[in-house]
Amino acid sequence: VGDHYQGFRIMGTSEAFFRDFEYQPGRKFEIDGRLFGRSEAVIGSTVARRTGLAKGAIFSASHGVMEGINPEVHQAHWTVVGILRETETPADRAIYIPLENFLAIEGHTRRGEISALIVKTRGDFAALSLQSDLNRRPDVMAVVPAEVVGEFFNTIGQADILLLAVSILVIVVALWFSKRQEAFGREE
Repeated sequence: VGDHYQGFRIMGTSEAFFRDFEYQPGRKFEIDGRLFGRSEAVIGSTVARRTGLAKGAIFSASHGVMEGINPEVHQAHWTVVGILRETETPADRAIYIPLENFLAIEGHTRRGEISALIVKTRGDFAALSLQSDLNRRPDVMAVVPAEVVGEFFNTIGQADILLLAVSILVIVVALWFSKRQEAFGREE
């Protein structure tokens, strides 16, 4: 992670991600085409639709995670060899290249450094235990996505209460002004 093509993030990964990872229980990725080899890429369905990239297309990545006015385009090129079938997950909006290629890109010189890792545990206790163990280290941060999403919706829930209170206040003030206008209309 750290590069993009037309705003879509590029992820260095392995074939195991496509072969073993279940994006939903019992559902694994399906690819129109094939898995990548050296200097090849698999792209998400949304990437294909929005960028016009198709199997056989060649592209270069830009440094950073957002499109800019003068993006720094890397010299490396990749050929699209597969397109993920739609999953309705964030996987549809990513571009996947071999991890070895990602680490070989100019500016990605620290071999062996990984910026993100997905781990599937055998249960909730194992996930929390692993998170706790990893977060004790100064060089690693672990999150449980369900917790983060829960916190996000909890925050949004509190904002809903504030918006409800403001809405009620607006209605009360509007009714007060309406009654006041009626009273002034009768006095004249």
